[in-house]
Amino acid sequence: THKSLYNGAFSEYKNYKFLDKTSFSLPKDKYYKGNFYIKKDVSLIVKQSELKNMNSKIKLDTKDKYKAGDRVGVYEIYIGKNLIWSENIYIKILFLI
Repeated sequence: THKSLYNGAFSEYKNYKFLDKTSFSLPKDKYYKGNFYIKKDVSLIVKQSELKNMNSKIKLDTKDKYKAGDRVGVYEIYIGKNLIWSENIYIKILFLI
């Protein structure tokens, strides 16, 4: 029945939070002299069995000129070799006084 299919899907798949916009950070790098951020939380519905095959890649651009709020890279989430999510990374420039 539809109800058993519905219940079966919920037992097999779970919602996982992968990126949190309030606590997102990357190690400071030598090129960009600021903090990185994302604009939204990222939650994905995946099978528990897929978690062991998940990985992520961070790709930062190297721009000659940039300002606060510019997109400077992307955070990619994969299951195996399949890209399932891509989230833009932005820069926040901190000034010391």
